[in-house]
Amino acid sequence: MSNYSTHAQEAMLSDELILRLFDKFEIAYRSGNKAALLHACFLAARSQARLPDWAADAMLQMEADLRNGHVTDLNKAFGWAPEHKATREKRERLEENEERVLSRLHQHRLEDRFEDGSFSADVFDLIAKDLGLERRVVQGIYKKHANELKKLPRGNPNKHAVFFVRSSGPQVRRYGRPILHDQNKK
Repeated sequence: MSNYSTHAQEAMLSDELILRLFDKFEIAYRSGNKAALLHACFLAARSQARLPDWAADAMLQMEADLRNGHVTDLNKAFGWAPEHKATREKRERLEENEERVLSRLHQHRLEDRFEDGSFSADVFDLIAKDLGLERRVVQGIYKKHANELKKLPRGNPNKHAVFFVRSSGPQVRRYGRPILHDQNKK
């Protein structure tokens, strides 16, 4: 987080952005996406924002449903389906190796090691062996990013410098906001 200026951090959680996200979550929730309610609660906690009325009403309804037995499983109430262990492990394997594999896939694309615009089987085997991974991990990452890889120039005919950069924003959290919206009003 320290790599971002105070202005950039504030812009990442500006009041305008928070309100737009709450609106987006409300639309999703009213369309049947129960997980949007949980995301709204996370956003309110992270930004120290007041929970919107629609989300507060939904939470209070959930509390009543829990008390009277209409809801017995919070996972279902929030629309969250836990992953099977094997699925979670596969996703984690792909995520932890994604950057290294993508870097190699980009390199092979720019060196024109493709046949007819797609990877040959030996490229997957070569990358898997070099990185000490299973071939299916390399293929899984390729499948996820195939469209972006195919947009790279084959063989880099103009000999341009091509950089591989992946970035994600920080998990920003506001601190020091008053808990109650009406606190400063007298």
